[in-house]
Amino acid sequence: MKKLMMICMVVVLYIVPVVNANTIESSSMHFQGALTDNGDGAHSGVLRMLDEAAEGIGDGVSGYDIYAKEGDAAWFGDVQSDPVWSSVTIADHDAWSDWNPDTPDWYQYSLSFYAEDGQQKWAVRNHPGATEDHPWYDTDFWGTEKPAMGVPMSGLMSWCLLYATETGTGAYLPGTGIPEIAGGAAEHGGGPGAWDMDWSWGSEAVPLELPGFLVEIEGMGGGEFKVTLTPALPSEVWVDDDFDSSTQGWGITHFDNIQDALDSVGDGDTIIVKPGEYSGVTVTKAVEIRGEGGVVINDGPAYSRFITGFYFRDGAGNGTTISHLSFETVDLAIYSRDTDDVTIEYCTMSSPVQGITNWNGDGWNINHNVISGLRTSNGGGLGIFIGTRDEEGRTANNNLISHNKVTGEVVVPQEEIDAYDDLPPYPEAGYSVAGICLMSDRRSGRPAGPITENRILKNKVAISSNNPRNHPAEGIALSDLGLDEDPPVPDIADNKVAFNDVRGVTGESSVPIALSPAEVAENNEIERNLGYDIPNYGEGFEVYPSLLAPFGPPE
Repeated sequence: MKKLMMICMVVVLYIVPVVNANTIESSSMHFQGALTDNGDGAHSGVLRMLDEAAEGIGDGVSGYDIYAKEGDAAWFGDVQSDPVWSSVTIADHDAWSDWNPDTPDWYQYSLSFYAEDGQQKWAVRNHPGATEDHPWYDTDFWGTEKPAMGVPMSGLMSWCLLYATETGTGAYLPGTGIPEIAGGAAEHGGGPGAWDMDWSWGSEAVPLELPGFLVEIEGMGGGEFKVTLTPALPSEVWVDDDFDSSTQGWGITHFDNIQDALDSVGDGDTIIVKPGEYSGVTVTKAVEIRGEGGVVINDGPAYSRFITGFYFRDGAGNGTTISHLSFETVDLAIYSRDTDDVTIEYCTMSSPVQGITNWNGDGWNINHNVISGLRTSNGGGLGIFIGTRDEEGRTANNNLISHNKVTGEVVVPQEEIDAYDDLPPYPEAGYSVAGICLMSDRRSGRPAGPITENRILKNKVAISSNNPRNHPAEGIALSDLGLDEDPPVPDIADNKVAFNDVRGVTGESSVPIALSPAEVAENNEIERNLGYDIPNYGEGFEVYPSLLAPFGPPE
C-alpha cells in the first residue's frame, strides 16, 4: 500500500509483554477516512473508528481496550452518587471490569487531526448516542454526522517519527455540551497521560500504562487512509537544553532535560543527549544514554552528602549503557548498588571523589573512560571501584575494566591534611588512594561476597598524591579483607590483572599494584603489567583504600 509522503523515518515498535486478557492488539485503535494536507506539514480530517471484528483486524473483537496503568486507580465521579467519587484498582491493564476484554462502542468514536500553533494535534472524540446499528457517521439516519461532544484523549503527533503522545485533558468540545463535573477528571488523576472525560452524566479518569502511540498509516486509495494508534513508548528520544515548546516533537521525543526523556521511554530504548550542561538522574530503566559531543553532567541525585551524576540502586537499570558524557564537579560520577550488566564507556570524569563505583554488581563493562584529578573527602580518591559488602550472597563477578586512563594528582583538601598533622604517617594513620580497586569490605563486621572472574586489562594509571604522608597513591589495588578472617575467606579470587601500564604511579610510598594482604597474589592472575615490580606484592600493608560506604540516602 502507498504510504503518506510526510513519513520521514521508520520507528520500531516498542514490544510490550502480553498481560493476561489484554494485549497490544486489543488496545490498538483503528481508524479510516480522508485526510487533507494543510500545506504546512500538518493534516486535517476526521476518521471513523473501525469495527475490528467486521474488518478482521487487530484482535478480531469489536472495540478496543483502554490500556490502563496496572495497579493504579481509575476514578469515577457522579453527583448523583454517594460518595460522589469512587475508584477501582486497575487489574489486567483494564479499568472496565464489565467489558472483557474490549470496550465495544467503536461506533461512537472518531479520530480528528488538526493543526494548532504550527503543531500537528489529534483527538479521539466521542459521539454519545450513536449505536452499532446507526454509527455517528450514519448521515441517512441522523440527517448529518452525529456531533462529537467528548474528547477522552488528545495530544501531539510527529509525522516524521510516526509517534503520538496523550498530552491533553479531556473535555467537551466548545458549544457541544455542559459537563456534570467540570474539570473533575483533571482533578482526579486525569490530564496528560490519561483517558479522561467530564461527561454529562459525570466524570472518569483512567491513567494509561503507555501514554504514547505508535502511528501506522496506510494509503487506501481515493484520498483515504487507514490510521492505527498502538500503545507504545518511543524507542529513541533526544535531549537538548535549547529545545522548547516550539521544537517539533516537544514533549514526545524531544526534551530539554534527561529526567523527562527517561520518563518517556522504556527498557531497551535510547536517549541521545546533545551538547549542553545537564543534571544526571537516578536510572530506573535499562536504557542507553549517549552523548553527542560536548555533553556535561554537572549535577544529579543526592547520595548522602554527595552529588552523583547517575545513580543506580537495587537492580533498577540492569543493562544500562552510558557513553560519551563528561562529568564535572559531581562527587560520584557513576554510583551503583546492586545493579548488573551496566556499560560505561567513552566518558570523561574531572575531579570526582569517586569516578565509577560498582557495589555488588556483576557483568559491568567499563572501557575507554578518562578519569583525571581525583580528590578526597574523608574517603574516596578512587577512579574505578568494584566491591562487595553487607549482603551475604551478593557478588561482583565477571566485570571488565579495560582501556581506561586514570591520571593526575589526587588532591586531599588542606583541612583533611591538617587533621593528620598530629597523627603518625600511613599505614598507621590515613588511607591510600587508587586508580582502580577491587575490594571485599568487611569493616562493618558483616560478610562480603565473592569477587571473581573480573578482568582488569590494558588500562593506564598515572596518579600521585598531594599528601603521600597519609594518602599514598596506588595504581591498582586488590584488598581482600576476607583473608583477615579466622579462618580466611578468599573473596577476591580468579581475577586477572594484565597488560596495564602503571609506570606513572609516582610519589612517596606509592605502589603500582597493591595487594592486601599479600596472599591475594596467590589467588589471582597478575602478570605483564608495565611498571609492576614483581617482588612487590604489598607485604606489610594490612590497610586498604578508604572508600565511601554504601549506606545511601534515607529511604
